[in-house]
Amino acid sequence: MWKNSEEELDIYIEGISYSQFDAYIFLCKQKGFTVDAVKDTDKYTAYNSTGYKLDLQHWSSERFDINLKAPLVGDENFEWPSHVFADLVPQQDGKTGTVETANEDTLKIILYDVSSSEVKSYISECESAGFTIDAEKKDTSFNGFNEDGYELSISYNEMKAMSITINAPIQMTEISWPSSGPAKLIPKPSFSVGKITSDYDWAFSVYLGDMTIDDFNAYVDRCIDKGFEKDYRSEHYFSADKGDDISLTVEYVGFNTIVIRIYDYNQF
Repeated sequence: MWKNSEEELDIYIEGISYSQFDAYIFLCKQKGFTVDAVKDTDKYTAYNSTGYKLDLQHWSSERFDINLKAPLVGDENFEWPSHVFADLVPQQDGKTGTVETANEDTLKIILYDVSSSEVKSYISECESAGFTIDAEKKDTSFNGFNEDGYELSISYNEMKAMSITINAPIQMTEISWPSSGPAKLIPKPSFSVGKITSDYDWAFSVYLGDMTIDDFNAYVDRCIDKGFEKDYRSEHYFSADKGDDISLTVEYVGFNTIVIRIYDYNQF
């Protein structure tokens, strides 16, 4: 089932397994959909270098949704948004732009006809505004936190568009570690403040707070001791498998927070 227009393509497919969904994400990355990429258990969102936005979602009913949107066109009368998050970063005037997302968790602004030197200057202004915690900067891209836990991401593409995304701090509470499902296959962390974002027979994901880089590395070592064979390990990221059907990732995402994701494909 599908619908198509000049601005948007929607495709809905039934009978798609999670492993097929995961394989399709890999194919989309090969096609260039890696800009501002965000992956959660059953969702993937990314842009390509020309500004097309791809949204993928897999449902427990084995329905698979594909949504592709054409590049947005900036409003010539664009005004800096009144959203409370917009006050956290320096205001940019005199640009065409659009507000793509504005809710209680995220504000995303896209500005057009921006030069690379303007992006670099804006990144410096944001650092001066306090986004210096766990900051990562590469030429025309930036990611960092302020002291209140707000996360700022800045990216730039070939269309001379600058994306400014501000995410609210993750709201965490005391959690109880599940005694069933994929969570029982990995070591129980010694930290109990977090947020469980998915807990199914086949998938488990959780954010844990108060976790330093040293805590991240110590937990990764425990996973290796548990029998997970390293696929890739870097300063902030670890991926591993256990047998052919169990996949694990552990990532330090900044502001003393890690996210753990585990999938048990035996359950499909």
